[in-house]
Formats: sequence, structure tokens, C-alpha cells
Amino acid sequence: MAHALPAADSAFPVATQPTMVDRPAIAEVIVPRHLNRSFTYAIPEPLRDHLQVGSRVLIPFGTSMLQGVVVALSARCSHGDPQDLVKSDRLAGRLREIASVIDEIPEAGLTPALLTLTRLVSERYLAPWGQCIRLILPTLPVDRHSSRYLITEEGRTKRGSPGRLASTASQILAKLIDAPKGMTTTSLRRTVTGPVARTLRTLALHKWVQEIEQDRRGGQGSRTEQRDSSASELVPASSPRQFHRPQESAPSSSQEQAWWDHLCSALNRVEPRVFLLQGPASQRLSYVIRAAEETLARDRTVMILAPEVARAAAIAELARARWEGRVELFHSGLTPTKRGHVWRRIRAGTASIVVGTRSAVF
Repeated sequence: MAHALPAADSAFPVATQPTMVDRPAIAEVIVPRHLNRSFTYAIPEPLRDHLQVGSRVLIPFGTSMLQGVVVALSARCSHGDPQDLVKSDRLAGRLREIASVIDEIPEAGLTPALLTLTRLVSERYLAPWGQCIRLILPTLPVDRHSSRYLITEEGRTKRGSPGRLASTASQILAKLIDAPKGMTTTSLRRTVTGPVARTLRTLALHKWVQEIEQDRRGGQGSRTEQRDSSASELVPASSPRQFHRPQESAPSSSQEQAWWDHLCSALNRVEPRVFLLQGPASQRLSYVIRAAEETLARDRTVMILAPEVARAAAIAELARARWEGRVELFHSGLTPTKRGHVWRRIRAGTASIVVGTRSAVF
């Protein structure tokens, strides 16, 4: 029986990517459990060109399937004597295989820098690495529509000549032949190796499978939509908006001017600095907006944190009035779908200004 083995050399392996010459065959995976170690899995052949450090994967774990994150890749198993390639190959054959890749585009996974950050948080606060990774990765959205796939007559014909099909496509068609009511992408990922979602799109394009979408909202469909409120709707009607609007004025005293010059000087440096600003809320916000403008002028990005959702939404509304589509609002009140969309925009670099609560830090 194949096994998932804990990493031998250390609880937390260093995030590494193999060279182009050595295709990865072994992956170290962290799971979102209270376990202070990674687990070693074999990478099936169809996934070796798609997997990278930071990818989310579906893995067999005991008697269940779990989502995990790849934190290291290698061409050979690191257990046993590294000089004994025969021993390494035999051990690799005992490993359980990764079932599928959840993130089929690189932007959806974690960068090595974010993995390093989660590891530092884990070590500083003595928390399991998998739990820290959960803080950063957005929850996978639960679609309001459940798509099932059925094999078509043309797909049955193509299934009869498997030699001309890629491995993942052949596996999918074989599963669908035995499922007269069709199968969902989630169900297929549990038993099929390779990029399932991408292959299904290709098969549908060739009319070898048919997608049937079923609405799962029922009478509660509006609940999710109500949570996708705009910034203005998240601000209570009683919120003193006029009080928070920034004053468009230059520093009015020599002391304020000296403080502003000191801040602008710090923006030209790399090391972080801390500044305390006292005064009315509208004046503080004015300086925050001006500091953001100075930061953008230096071709850098901005993050503005607020202690509560309503205040963050109000600041985001003011920022959008000035910078329009360059601003994103991120907080725990957004739906998983919306959070994932915003998170990917930020990862892709299309948002220059992020406004949010503490959860926006990651």
C-alpha cells in the first residue's frame, strides 16, 4: 500500500523548484491540519509539467481527500541514501500520488515569498505551517451552480481509440462512460490525475462531453448576493461621512511641514518606518491619501488598513473617487468568490491600492 511520508530532514522543507532538466517527481505537501511537518507525495506523470511550488493540490490523506499546498519539489525522493538511486526509486514507488492540481493557473497559488512569510509566522507564533497558509490563501468559492458533465456519442467514439488521447482525457471519458447521470468536476478530481478542469473545457469544446449546469441556490440565492455589497452599502447610514472626508490642504504650520518632509524622506528609503499622526479624523485621512499619492508616484503599491469594515469601505470609496479601478477593498465580509477575485487581482498586480481590515495584510 502506498503511503504519504513525513519529510525526513526537517519538519519544514525549504521551498525549492527543480531545474528544467530534472522534471519533478516528488512533492512535499503541507496540509491544513495541526501537524508540524510536511508529507511526501509522488507526482503522477500528467502533472509533472503543471505543478510548481505554491500550487494547491488535492491529495489522499488517510481515508479522505484533503487540499494541500506544495512547498518543495525534487526530481528524486530525498529519503534514504541520496547516492542510492535504486533505493530512491523504490521508495518513490511506495508513495501515494497527488490526485489533482486545484490551481491550474500560476496566479492562483502562493509565491515563494508568501510561503516564506507563512513559515516565518509559523515559527514566530509556534503555529502549524498549514494553519498559517490557510490565513493567506482565499477560500475556494462554492459555486452557486453545480456543473455536471456527460459523455456525448462522439466522446464514446473517441474513447474507443485511447491511444490518440492524452492520459487525463482518457481517464475522464472512461469515468463518464460508467456514469449515466454525469459527474461533477470535484468528483472527477478525486479519481483522475492531471489538469481536470482544463481538460474538461477542451473536451467540451470538441463536443466530446456536455456540460449541464444546475442551479443550487433554490430560495436562498439572494443571500450570497446580499453579502457582495458595494462600499457605500457597507457604510451605515449614520456613519459621519462628511467628517471623514479629507481636507484638501497643505501643511498649515512649520511643525506639520517638518512632519510631512520627514515622511516623504522616509518614502525614498527601503527600510520600514513608523509615523504617528495626531489630529481630527478628516486631517489624518488627508495625510493618508497624500502619502498614498506620494507612494504611487514612486512606482510602489499602497495598503491602507482600518479597524472595521465600515471604515475601510468608506476609505475605499474615497480612494476610488481619486484612483478609480486601481483600488481594491478586501475584508472578511466579502463572499469567498469575491475575496478570491480580489486576491487574484492583487496577485496579478492590477490593483495598486488595497484598502481593508487586518485580513487584507495577506
